[in-house]
Amino acid sequence: MKSDILDNYTNNLNKNNTLIFMDVQGHEPMVFLGARKTIRKKIPIVFEFSPNLLKKNWINGFGLLLKNYKYFYNLSDPVKKFKFNRKRLIGLFNNLKLKKCDYTDLLIL
Repeated sequence: MKSDILDNYTNNLNKNNTLIFMDVQGHEPMVFLGARKTIRKKIPIVFEFSPNLLKKNWINGFGLLLKNYKYFYNLSDPVKKFKFNRKRLIGLFNNLKLKKCDYTDLLIL
């Protein structure tokens, strides 16, 4: 199977009229590695956040996102906007594991 990187599809897109929605079953960190230019443009992204599908050092794959995005919404409870940082993301991961929730969707801005 042939694959490609996200950046090859987002050259002409901008954050004012684009939303990327992805569900790649725990492979989000791998997709983000091929989305460096897209992430630097700060295009809003919705992605599935599933602790049970992420690998042991999962937080390392979110580094570029954490540097470029400021806020997120947990779409399971979209009333409150949170700061998008390492501490909050790890807290959400742990909270989902505690509640035995399979996943939630996050919107990052």
